[in-house]
Amino acid sequence: MVTGEMKATMTVEEVSKMLGISLRLAYEEFCTGHLPARKIGRKWIISRQQITEWLNSGPALPITQREKRGNN
Repeated sequence: MVTGEMKATMTVEEVSKMLGISLRLAYEEFCTGHLPARKIGRKWIISRQQITEWLNSGPALPITQREKRGNN
């Protein structure tokens, strides 16, 4: 583990906590490509920089609103 500085990557668990969503929903969003990540074998690799850029990329509907809109 890197000490004194942030890791370059995050786990799915860290991303779900950061976004305030369930672990299951985080995996679904990664699998569908709605959140930036790469899968290597059975492990997801999430760039901290990409997640930060995605969050700051502009207005977007929260995941829950997007899901509701898709179910209408």
